[in-house]
Amino acid sequence: SLFTRNRSANRGACIQNCRRSYTVTDSETGQSLKLDNNYVFSPNDISTIEFLDQVIAAGVHTLKIEGRGRSPEYVKLVTAAYRQAATAIAEDRYDPSFVDQLLADLKKVYHRGHSSGYYLGLPQGWSGTYGSQATHRKILSGQVTHYYPKIGVAEIEAAREVHCGAEFLIIGNSSGVVEGTIEEIHLDAGAVQRAQRGDCFSIRVPERVRPKDKFFLYERVPAGD
Repeated sequence: SLFTRNRSANRGACIQNCRRSYTVTDSETGQSLKLDNNYVFSPNDISTIEFLDQVIAAGVHTLKIEGRGRSPEYVKLVTAAYRQAATAIAEDRYDPSFVDQLLADLKKVYHRGHSSGYYLGLPQGWSGTYGSQATHRKILSGQVTHYYPKIGVAEIEAAREVHCGAEFLIIGNSSGVVEGTIEEIHLDAGAVQRAQRGDCFSIRVPERVRPKDKFFLYERVPAGD
């Protein structure tokens, strides 16, 4: 990035050269060839959570987790997963089934596949596809208009249909990321199963939110998308 555009990755300005597709050109004949894997420089995201016990046993006491340029929900989920893993190791609860649960959560947010990098002496994994392989996506569905702290309820103006049972994220500069599942929806007329676009509805939220925070539905990505 620094060589091609004078944009330093170490200063947070990487232009992601490695995530582009490339065509190889013969310098003598001018013939071009597109390789089978177009993303030949695009490695998987490095993940150590499957062998974090070995990392800690080696004497590592501080982990730096990538957050620059990532979404708020990515930062919250990934840091929480590693915190849980480190605590489980300290309490002797770290086992394959526990790690599988954490990996399922990590796969919800933006990633390009996971690889151990070169930590275990194995070949680096390569993404082979463009963009995210996340299992979930957030859909902007409204905006917070009011919060009632005594009862832990947020009032939201719907930008699309919202229904009970849906997972949600509320994101704001001061609120951070607040997540949960919609158990009940209330309109002025009472409890309903669905709110329509333009409705002002109320739901319980686990933490304080603020007016103008964005409300997202958090949905599984359909297979093939």
